[in-house]
Amino acid sequence: MNLLSTWASEGLMGEGWPRRWTHDPKCAEEKSLGDRATQRLIGLVNSGEVTLAPIDRDEDSYGRKLRIVKVDGESVGETLVEDGLARWYEGGRKPWC
Repeated sequence: MNLLSTWASEGLMGEGWPRRWTHDPKCAEEKSLGDRATQRLIGLVNSGEVTLAPIDRDEDSYGRKLRIVKVDGESVGETLVEDGLARWYEGGRKPWC
């Protein structure tokens, strides 16, 4: 399993992003945004030293490990949110279409 698919299954702590890795997009806009988010994520993780920082709990209710992904000490999730390619998770699923 490659690192990118691991992050897709484990999730980036606190962020929600357009369906791309595990679900079919619901509209062309969501697919386009998901494609852009994927490319940005690949660029970020290839741009420096990648580390995983722990949070207040080890796993979510599905048994997935919870970590903050950082590149050169900066949160990848925060960067994706700032770039408009992800949003902070506030419970439930919110449409991107």
